[in-house]
Amino acid sequence: MGIPRKAVRFILLTIVACACRPNTELIQFEPLSYYPIATGKFTEYEVTKTTYSLSQDPQTKKALIRESIGDSFADAAGQVVFRLNYATNYGVNIWKLDSVNTVWQTVDKLFGVESGQIIVKLSLPINERNVWNGNAYNFSGERRYHVKNVDMPFKAGPILFPKTVTVVRQNDSTLISQRKHIEIYAEGVGLIQKEISYLNFCYSTDCKTKGIINSGWSEISVIKNYGK
Repeated sequence: MGIPRKAVRFILLTIVACACRPNTELIQFEPLSYYPIATGKFTEYEVTKTTYSLSQDPQTKKALIRESIGDSFADAAGQVVFRLNYATNYGVNIWKLDSVNTVWQTVDKLFGVESGQIIVKLSLPINERNVWNGNAYNFSGERRYHVKNVDMPFKAGPILFPKTVTVVRQNDSTLISQRKHIEIYAEGVGLIQKEISYLNFCYSTDCKTKGIINSGWSEISVIKNYGK
């Protein structure tokens, strides 16, 4: 059961207006095992971003980012929507709020707002035959997501998670470019690692096929801590 397209506008308006309804009218579902949603839940990531250009050596920056689930409210249809807060660490126990998005689920989908657009982040059932359009509720054009490595162990940084699933949002590579967006989720935890790459390779005769990067950037986020 998804959210009708006409409800998209209502959801975004409700995020701004925060029009709440009595609890008896809320539409709630059992939490998804690979992305449990609960107010107070937080995850901290070490984010490493590398920028490439021909004019200088690769530039790498690191940051510690906290994602935390805030209060919930109901949209116009009674759907429970949770605020998703992002903060950057600037010292010991010093966090600065950078941005706020939202996340919610239906009986068979997990939705999130990213860069102002609604994304279908996960779709049930979680198996390697399931393929869905992550952009089904926005106007960015079809983007086919799929999963792999279902219920497989994965070590993110120093932490070993016994059951994870990998969501491939994009993985397009040619001799001249790479576009990659891969997310790994752990059962009972949520997102534990994310890798995004937008790279352009040298394509002149003397460097073609050698993987030399002309420009672009890559970013990897790895879980460091989580709890509630």
